[in-house]
Amino acid sequence: MMRPRLTATFSLLVMAIMAHAQAENMDTIADSHHLAAYFVAALMIAVFAMIFSNRLYYYREQEVSAQTKQLNTQLALVMNSNKKGVWTYDNSKKIFSMLTENGRKRKEYTSQEFARFYFYNDFSILRNLIAQICEGEKDSDTVILHAMPSFEDKRERIFQTNLSVLKHDGKGRPRLLIGIERDITDETMKKEEARRMSLRYHTVFHASLVDMVFYDANGILTDLNDKACETFAITDRKTLLERKVKITD
Repeated sequence: MMRPRLTATFSLLVMAIMAHAQAENMDTIADSHHLAAYFVAALMIAVFAMIFSNRLYYYREQEVSAQTKQLNTQLALVMNSNKKGVWTYDNSKKIFSMLTENGRKRKEYTSQEFARFYFYNDFSILRNLIAQICEGEKDSDTVILHAMPSFEDKRERIFQTNLSVLKHDGKGRPRLLIGIERDITDETMKKEEARRMSLRYHTVFHASLVDMVFYDANGILTDLNDKACETFAITDRKTLLERKVKITD
């Protein structure tokens, strides 16, 4: 509300001074009294221009601060509720920004600096995804990134990172992207260990020279190895398993 009032006041002042100058006799324009009046008028115009510029800058700054505060609050909720890491990418500045737990900028990085956190092939995938989103080919996507070991943590960290558009520019093009990453290192390691154990089990189970028959907790036959098939003269393992044979049979 204040900006339209300031603009109207400033415009009326300028119009009044111009009207007064036109009404004056040109023969007396160099008179000392008129020069003093013009000087005062010019000074008033300058003062009002400074006030107008100051107020305009103030309200723009307040608007940006409000948007930033709202954004930081949203990011803080995401990070605290889901225990996730968050960073942003400014497409106009080509700058990555790591965010703290309260959603504030912790540190800014160039693309070359940010690339050092990940293995080369993974960062190349991330860079291609950023280009696709900035060009409007995608709205969002998820990638798996392997982080380089650090001095604090010697392990190779694995992150599931979702990248999407956070803010558009005046022309509707993606200006600010947000990356929300979840540490899936332990989860991935557990899955890999389970896969290795399963592989070892199947290797031992089917290569064993001893009859091996497996029943589940309900006493239903779920698997048997080649030696057991040979012993019991079973020629079609699949058909036998589909019959759901019980251990009491």
